[in-house]
Amino acid sequence: LETIALLISQIVTTPDEPDGYLHRIFGEQLGLSRALNFTETSVPVSNIFGSSAKLRLVDWNTHGNPVAHICKRVFPWHQGLKTEKAPEAYEHLNMGSGAPPKELYDRSSLKHSARQVSSVINQALWNKAKWNAVAYVWSIDPDEPPYIALGFQNGNAGKAIFRELIEKLGSDDKQNRLRISIITGLNKAFPNKYGVVIGSNLPDDGGFEIGREIVSISRVHHMDNTNPTNLRMFQERFERAGKFWLMAAHWQNEQTQPTLYDTAIITKNAIRIAPAWQLGDNDLDSAAIGLEDDPIIPSTAVNAPVLRLLERRKLGFKSPYRNR
Repeated sequence: LETIALLISQIVTTPDEPDGYLHRIFGEQLGLSRALNFTETSVPVSNIFGSSAKLRLVDWNTHGNPVAHICKRVFPWHQGLKTEKAPEAYEHLNMGSGAPPKELYDRSSLKHSARQVSSVINQALWNKAKWNAVAYVWSIDPDEPPYIALGFQNGNAGKAIFRELIEKLGSDDKQNRLRISIITGLNKAFPNKYGVVIGSNLPDDGGFEIGREIVSISRVHHMDNTNPTNLRMFQERFERAGKFWLMAAHWQNEQTQPTLYDTAIITKNAIRIAPAWQLGDNDLDSAAIGLEDDPIIPSTAVNAPVLRLLERRKLGFKSPYRNR
């Protein structure tokens, strides 16, 4: 009963008129069974049962009984069917400019199979961990890579996040699937304020088909009372070493010292450090700019991209992109 309740809470939201909606969707249209059959269920399943949940028959193979579920079919199941040849080259993914096309808002014709989740963020686990700080650590040796420590109020959940990330990405994120960005100059009144964005880089290998809706999740933490020397020192060490290490830490509050967890570390060779005025209206890292922020724009910048973003937010624009 608890499992079903948690599963439903991951995929069902409450409408304004629940009685008529539930009768129509769950009664006439069999919405729940259709959703379970066709949507991307691996995310809520892994959120509840853990990242090691067995989703395929091959996952049940064990060293003790390696032939437990070996396929006996000699030919592929689609043997004899006409298949489309995959393109040999793929276009580089680029952010669009201006308002999204109208068809992006019309999901009535969007098939369940056209919606895909591309995220390394376990939202339920991050909510439990309560990310509340960022710390920079470096050695006396100027050639040694620096560290970024993400401080969590719940240290055990923070360690679980990193264990899961290492399972997905490995201890060395060579493909740069984990996106880490630092957006500076968020507010003129607080010139040292910046935002740290943790998210996912979309695969740039043709894995997405035209017309797909991609769901991705980002987490944002604002550093308000900061010493600019810390970020500057990290950036200098990173540029010198060409990489940095990412780790978790237990940080109860500002009055306590953080406890660093050095047993689960991810090596990163890429990070984005950019001023807020350079972010356009469709930038993945625009989530770092809050409604209360007033980004610093140099006097030499003409038609700063962030102006379009701020203007659209003033007009009450709601982005169709799920970037949390």
